[in-house]
Parts: sequence; structure tokens; C-alpha cells
Amino acid sequence: MSIREKEEKNIERLPIGEILIKGGFLTHEQLEAALQKQNTQAEEKKKLGEILIQNGIIKEEDLLDSLSMQVDMTFLPMMKYHQSVSSLGTEKTSHNLQQYIDTMAFFIEVGILISQNQDTDTLVKLIAKKAPDIMDAESSGIFLLDQDEKELRSLVTLDPNSNTIHFDKTLGIAGQVLQTGKLLNVKDACQSPCLNTQIDKATGYSTSSMGTDFKSVPILPGYSTKSVLCTPLINTSGKAFGVFQVINKKQGDFTEEDEILIQIMASQISIAFENINTWNTLKSVKESLLKENVNLRRETKKAYGFSELIGVDDRLISVIETASQAAGFDIPVTIEGESGTGKELLAKSIHYNSSRAEAPFICINCSAIPENLLESELFGYEKGAFTGAQSSKVGLFEEADQGTLFLDEIGDMNLRLQVKILRFLQSGEIQRIGSNKIKKLDVRIITATNRNLKNLIKEGDFREDLYYRISVINLRLPPLRERKGDIPLLVRHFLEKLGPSLNKKVKGLTPEAQRLLLIYHYQGNIRELENIIKRALIITEGPFIRGQDLPEHLQSQRMDQSGSAEGNSPSFTSPDVISKDYATYKEIKVKAKRELEENLDKQYIIDLLKENNGNVSRAARHANMNRSLLHQMILRYKLDTNQYRLSVKNC
Repeated sequence: MSIREKEEKNIERLPIGEILIKGGFLTHEQLEAALQKQNTQAEEKKKLGEILIQNGIIKEEDLLDSLSMQVDMTFLPMMKYHQSVSSLGTEKTSHNLQQYIDTMAFFIEVGILISQNQDTDTLVKLIAKKAPDIMDAESSGIFLLDQDEKELRSLVTLDPNSNTIHFDKTLGIAGQVLQTGKLLNVKDACQSPCLNTQIDKATGYSTSSMGTDFKSVPILPGYSTKSVLCTPLINTSGKAFGVFQVINKKQGDFTEEDEILIQIMASQISIAFENINTWNTLKSVKESLLKENVNLRRETKKAYGFSELIGVDDRLISVIETASQAAGFDIPVTIEGESGTGKELLAKSIHYNSSRAEAPFICINCSAIPENLLESELFGYEKGAFTGAQSSKVGLFEEADQGTLFLDEIGDMNLRLQVKILRFLQSGEIQRIGSNKIKKLDVRIITATNRNLKNLIKEGDFREDLYYRISVINLRLPPLRERKGDIPLLVRHFLEKLGPSLNKKVKGLTPEAQRLLLIYHYQGNIRELENIIKRALIITEGPFIRGQDLPEHLQSQRMDQSGSAEGNSPSFTSPDVISKDYATYKEIKVKAKRELEENLDKQYIIDLLKENNGNVSRAARHANMNRSLLHQMILRYKLDTNQYRLSVKNC
């Protein structure tokens, strides 16, 4: 049988053997020999410590030192007990030595349970079972304050099948100890004014002076309370939350050594309860955070779904469809578009609809950080790599491991740094500044730019090999002036998004405000439109945004009676439309008006269905229109009435 097997079989004895081996006092072979002798001498009931000493394997002094040499906080009670016993000058007899060894082994076992954050039930049962043996008593009990701090309730009593005992926290010996916060050594229970006979009887004991019968729990035959040693359980804030007691010393009275022992045991019980309470609190917080994290990720995924890219323009729909397909493949994507067209939103949508959705999405604007700092931000650095590097720094590539790194405005990155990006795309490896260590990472790269990368290649400002690495999928977001049919949808979205946060209930826009928004050029694209609506919401005082609530540069577009535009602001047409001949312009104009009308019609039908919970008949009556006509329009725009039933129910 191996040492490990014997350890499992001799759990009470072998913690001592482990300490002796770790302390260099004993070899595995010597311990094996001692265990064999112990097994052969079982009839003499000799224990390991005694056998080790008698067979000359270890000196008594070394054994005592080895048992008290632990410096871990879990075993501090051992050291305290060793020091206390030494100061008492107890005579070193074989019996006392074995009791000392048993006590140390007990502290080790309790310490292990505490360090492993075992449940309090296991620990309490261990202490309740072994404490009476160590102190040569008949029984023990642990009582804790209830949640209301009005009663003491038993955790361990003499009768394991008894009902939970509870009584007023001021009654009995336990109540006295709880109130005073001091140990009480009662040598003659019958003569003690603190003894409460009803409580005494409920624990399974009786005294010769018992009067009132306590019928809820039967008295265990043959037991009577003679002596009690009781000490408070104190938490880290110095408040007593319960008591620990041992009952009836078998020979003589409870000694000073017993008082030391019970106080050390009580401190271990207190530590265990504190640990468990802390553990449960941390566990609860962790579960709450995990639940919150799951919900947050679910909401984030919803917030950055492709449905958040609002519009019905054919070019936008094509971009969304391609991006949706690309999300499922672990390949680089480049997004082109002017500032404010939604490049970062599209990048997040790709990430949160990919297999990396649970991992980080890290974003950096390459044009917003000085060239000399961008490299250290991306790749990190080691302590002392350069002047001012007082500690190591993790770069964004490492932070994005298993996730996505979004390099916005990559066209502004210098050629030297482009080489390092290219190296990562080729090998998946990076190297911190000032380090010789190469790190292998798993990061998806999505890039964006508002510049023409092919022109930059011709000018020698962008590496051609890097371009083909990052542009496996190339997406171009059209500017808002090229998809003005989406403006009504975007305006409605921003009203619903911004209104509640500004405490404004705006139903829509006046015709004049709508016209001004439709003919504006939008150099800042969707971001500019959002700011315009936000400003208008703050200024307007009625249920509709008026033309006068819009910025002055939009108001300057007001048309005079002849239909000419005032001011220098661009009209509905974009510059490339103006350059066409008149016949082509008329075709474009007709198409634009048709698309705008269709978008408005579709949004009108959607609003009707939302208002009437998807009920077509009710919606037709509400709008005072023919049901068949409404049904045809629903089919034309491929609307699902069930979708609007669900949306109302979930509101």
C-alpha cells in the first residue's frame, strides 16, 4: 500500500506525517515503517507520534517543533496552542504528549477545511465531534444568532435527531456569554444562576434541580449537566454572533488548558463562518455579474445588429448583405466611406454577428494618435523600453486576442507601422517594443478609411501588399446625400432614440422642416443629421419640429416664390447630378421622387400596423381607407403583420 493510499485511510494521523516530511524531520521510508508498526500494534492503541518517539525515529522536541512550524494563517491556532501549553508548564507525560499531538492534528484538519472554503456544515460537524474527545468532555454545542438577532438557534446538539433549538438570546449560560462576550467556566451547573433548565432539557440534558417540564424535546436518558465551558464566537468587527460550548468534563473540572483550547476552536469557527459568508457574497456578486454580462452581451448584440443600419437604399442593402455573409468567415474586412456614414457601427455589427461576439471588440482611430505613440498603443512595450516606460504595457492587439481589432482611418498610418500590421496578418505574431519575445495571437482585423487607398498606393503612401491583405472583403458605405430616400427613416429613428433622453415627446416634423432636411447636402452625413435632430429637439416647444427649429444654414435654403434657392447651401441635387444633361436629370428626378414616395408610403403603412397591433381591418378603418388597398400595399412592400403584433406586445 502506497503512502498516498495510507494517507486516505489514516486521515486523522497522516497530516502529522506530512508535516514531518515537509519539515525535513522524516523520510517517506521512515513514515512507512512507523505506519507498519502502528498497524501491528493496533491492539495497544498506540498512535503515530508515540511510535515515532519510542522507535527512535524522531525526538520528542523535533516532533513538537514540526507540529508548530506551520506559518500559514490557517495553522496559526497550532502555534498559539503550542505557545500557551508551553507557558502553562504542563508535565510532559506520554498521555499529555499524545493529547498534544491529537490536538495539533485536529487543528491541521480544521485549518485545511477552512483554507479549502468547505461548507460550514462539514466544519461544524468535525469540531462538534472531536472537541469533546480532545477536552475529555461528553458533548458540545454551537448556537448562532438568527437573522433578527433576537434568538439563539442551535447548529449542533447532543441529539442529532432533535428539532432545532431556539431561545431568547439573553437566557441561559449561552445567553450570558453572548451578552458579555466573555468565556464562562461553570464547574457546578446546578448552583449556577445562569443555567436555564428548559434550555438545558431541550439540548438533551437535565439537572437534578430541574423544575418546569419542557415537553417539546425528550430528555436523553442517563445525561445530566454537571459542568459547562462556553465561549463567544466573535466576528472580525468584534461583535459576538453566537457561542460554542462543551458540556461535562469526564474527570475533574475544565482546566485552563481547556479554556485556551475552546477559545482557539471558537476563533476557527468564527473564521470559517466569516469565510463562508464572504464566499457566498462573492459568489452572489459573481453570479449577478455573470447574469448582467450575459444580458449586456445580448443587448449589445441586439444594439449592433445589422438592423441598426437604417435605410432601404439599394446600395446600403447590398453592403449589409455582403457584411452579413462576411461576418460568418474569419477574414479581414475593409470599410470605405466618408466620415459619419456609420463605418464603426458596421464594423461592430460584423463583430457581434460573428463567432467572436463573446470576445472583445477593440477600436482605435489611427489618425487621432501621434505616430510615435500609435505603435506602443497597438503592440505594447516592456519596462525600460524607452524613456518614461516605467512599467510594462499590454497593447491593443493583446487586448483583442480571440476578438476583433478595428483600425479606423488606417489610411493615415505611416509606412513603417504598416509593415508591422502586414507581418501580423501574415504570421499572427506580434512583438512588444523592447522585447525579444514573440507572441502568437488570434485577432480578426477590420479596417476603415475615408480616403481612397488605391490613390494612396499610387502616391506611395500605402503599401499595396497590405491593401490586398486587409481588403479580402471591401465594403463602401454611400454618403447620405446619395441616399436621401432614407432621410425620413433616419429622422424617425433619431426622434425615437433621442426624445426620451431629452424628455421630449415630438410626433414628427412640419412639411417645411421635412423639405429643408431633404434638400440639404450633409457633409457630415448621418452623424450631422443626428446632431441636427438633437438640436431641434432641444429647441422645439411643440409636438412637431418646425423649420425655424433647424440650424440657420438649413433655414437659408428656403425657396422663394419663383422656386429658386436662397443662400449658398446645396440643393436637393448633388454635384454629379448637376453635370448631367437635362433629359438625364429629369429621369433621375422622377426616380428620386418615386423612391421617396415609396419610402414614405411604406413607413406610413408600418406606422398604421404598429398603431393597430397588426390588425389590417382596424388599420384600414383608422386610416379611413379601403381594406383591399391597404392589403395590396402590405403585399407590395412585403410587410409581415405578425411582426407588428409582436412588437406591440413586447413594448
